[in-house]
Amino acid sequence: MIHRTFDSELDCPWMTIDVQITYVVYEEMGLVEVDQIMAHGYDVTEWFNHDYIMDLIQDDMEERA
Repeated sequence: MIHRTFDSELDCPWMTIDVQITYVVYEEMGLVEVDQIMAHGYDVTEWFNHDYIMDLIQDDMEERA
């Protein structure tokens, strides 16, 4: 199990927010899971569409490869 974190900026029509996204990679099972999305010290994980967050995580994983 590998924990990874990266910074991102999320936009929507009514706000732009800087976040820190933490995810877990289970290499032996080939699974990736959103762990936490933090903004200014608050856990905002449930505020965002996880499909979009998973796309950002995929981009981060490709950059690290």
